[in-house]
Order: sequence, then C-alpha cells, then structure tokens
Amino acid sequence: MGQTILRETEILKLPYAQTTFSEMRKNGQIYVDKTDMICGLAKLDAAPVFLSRPRHFGKSLLLSTFESLFSQGLKDFENLKIIKKDLESNDRFWHNEKTYKVIHLDFSLYVSCDIDTFKYKLTQDLLSSIKDKDANDLTEAEKSISPIQVLKDYFRKKTGKSLVLLIDEYDSPITSSIDNPQKMKEMMDFISSFFFTVKFCEGMFRFVCITCVAKIGEPTLFSSPFENQIDISDRDDYSTLMGITEDELHEYFDPYVQNAATTLDMSVADVYARLKSTYGGYLFAINALQTVYNPSSLLSFLKNPEQGFANYWYSPSSGVPTALFRYLQQYENFETFNLLQSKVASSNCEEGEDTDLKVDWFDLISKHEPDKIPMNMLLYQSGCFTLKQTGKHRAKLVIPNDEIGMSLVQLSNKMRYANH
Repeated sequence: MGQTILRETEILKLPYAQTTFSEMRKNGQIYVDKTDMICGLAKLDAAPVFLSRPRHFGKSLLLSTFESLFSQGLKDFENLKIIKKDLESNDRFWHNEKTYKVIHLDFSLYVSCDIDTFKYKLTQDLLSSIKDKDANDLTEAEKSISPIQVLKDYFRKKTGKSLVLLIDEYDSPITSSIDNPQKMKEMMDFISSFFFTVKFCEGMFRFVCITCVAKIGEPTLFSSPFENQIDISDRDDYSTLMGITEDELHEYFDPYVQNAATTLDMSVADVYARLKSTYGGYLFAINALQTVYNPSSLLSFLKNPEQGFANYWYSPSSGVPTALFRYLQQYENFETFNLLQSKVASSNCEEGEDTDLKVDWFDLISKHEPDKIPMNMLLYQSGCFTLKQTGKHRAKLVIPNDEIGMSLVQLSNKMRYANH
C-alpha cells in the first residue's frame, strides 16, 4: 500500500455527502457542472418538471441548485456553463430574470411520521419558507393550520408568478408505509389533496420540480393533478443530468484517481477500469449515448482509496431503499426478486432475451399504484438494475456493476433470513 499524494485540503474539496449547492460553491468544493442542462429546465414555467432517480444520485443537490438560482440569481454560478450560455443568448435571460421566494420541501424527512405529524411538520416547513422564520419562532396557532390552507392563504395575498416549489422524494411517505395499508392510503389521500392545491394555484408558480425514487401513478395522487407534467426521467437529453460521466470523471477527478492509484499500488489505467466495473454502468434512457457512475459511491472511494473498491451502496450507513425493503418483506415478492435477480445475472453474461428483462419506452414512463409496482421496474428505479441497449427504442435490464451485484447477493441473504 502506497502513500497518499494529496493533502487533506485537497481531499476536502471533494463534495462528499454535500447536498447544498451554495455551501459547495462557498467552500470551493468541486462541482460537476450540469448548469447548461439546468438552465434550460429552469426556463420552463408551463408545467411541473418531474424526475425519478435512485437514491444517492444527486436529487437533493439538483433541487438545491434550483433553489440558489431562483432565490439568489447567478450569485453562486460564477464560471459555470450557465453564465457562458446566457452571455451567448440574445435575451440574456438569467441576467435579467428576477428572484423568487422558494419553498424547498424534502418529503423523505417525513417517513417515520403518522399522518397528523406529517401535516404538522409540513405546515412548519411551509411557513418557515414563506415567512422566512425559524420553525421554533412560529406560534402554536400558526403550526395548527393545515398545509393546504397555508398555500391558499399565501396565494390569496399575491398576484402573478411569485413562488418556486421544489419537492424532493414525494414518494417516500407512501413507499415507507407499504406494509401499513391504512397509513399508506392516508398519506396518498393527503398528498393528492396537496398536489391538487398546487395545481389549482399553478398560475402563481414560476417553476415547480418534483423528484422521486419510485414512480407512483395512482391517478388521484399524481397523474390527475399533474397531467401536463414534463417527465424528464427517461429522456435521452437529460440522461446524464445526474451521475458522473466518464468524461466528467477525467475532467474533474483525475488527480484523485492518480492519488488512488498511488495509494493502492495500481496503475492509473487499472484504477479507471476498476472504477467503471465497480461503480459505473448506469444508463437512464434507452437511446442515451453515455452511462454514468453512482456519484455517492465514486466520491466515497476517492475520499478513502485506502479502503479499496468497497461496497458503499449496501452499507450500514446507507441501508436498503425503503420501498424495496418493504416489498421484499412479502414472501411472494421475495421469490419474484430472486428469480429476476438470477435471470439478470445470467443475462449479464449471455445475450439472453427473457421477456421479463425486455423494456421499452412505455415501460419506463409508466407509473403504478405503490403496492403494485412491477418488480422489474421497482428494481430499476431503486438502482439495482439498469438499461442496456439492444436496438433502437429497445433495451433489457442488466446489473450495472460489481457493487450492485454484491449488494443483491447480500440483500437476498438478508431477506431470506428475515422471511424465515
């Protein structure tokens, strides 16, 4: 084992576990510049933007970037692509765009709540954003207002597009309740009502972006209030919006790869090859031109190369995706999981054409009731499977890399023990 060649100050520039864009920029940490795509999305104001990605792929960072752009303009974007793109445009859109009040909600923070606590905390978060007050400074009377009434009261006093709404992992309170049908229904009914209120007030929103892991499409929950949504989850032009491409790995992180090579007594070429086979291989659109790396696992390795090519996807700190874990607690789902896992593992080595593994664009855009998501799509949305192109507009499901391959074996063993 060799010695590290990077100083601690250089290691601290890695944006490991950093999900706040403004803090990342203030601290001089590395930001993989996606702002050319982000500025195009942020210009949209006709419909909510919807995006599904597995955990640890940067959904929170994306929403934080939108928050900075809309609340502070270009303050945090110096030397990024959005500046150059805006200067080259005729209208100088972002230099002339005003700033907005931003409500940024993370529904994954409410997974352990019952429905009343969920509403109570959501009211606090809404009022804290709208009134620019700490939750501790809100009165009990304010906290007792329903979240839906908070929105209605705000818009009653406003005219024009005055607000930006960002919701991270709207599916979390629902998928975490799959094993409790009554609670799941309560969560779905309330979130549906909340979304209908957003729809009713859509003329007041400058921009809305909603993310998730599992694509839940029970009609009254999402499809009906947001029938005009712009779903970029499976679009070729946004397939690399999250994750790190091969080119980006070389452009932003080459010194860290060289550091890992020295630390592990390996050649730089061998480290790049192992990184790709261990943490890369994700394809999020059938006709996408590039695969991406899991940024969380990649940055974990670059921060601690002395630990080798460890499994960060299935670790004590990250655990298992909630929806997947809840599903696999049901024995019949566990059996389906094991069958699919076996088929995909074989398909990774052979050119199999099993029907269960074939997917097309319709499969990818479809949404399902939370307790009826097909196992192959749940595993794809959770990041256990990814796409491999088999022809124009056609793909099959494969295991993206060695980290996931190892994780699936560990998950199968854990669930087999839990189910007996």
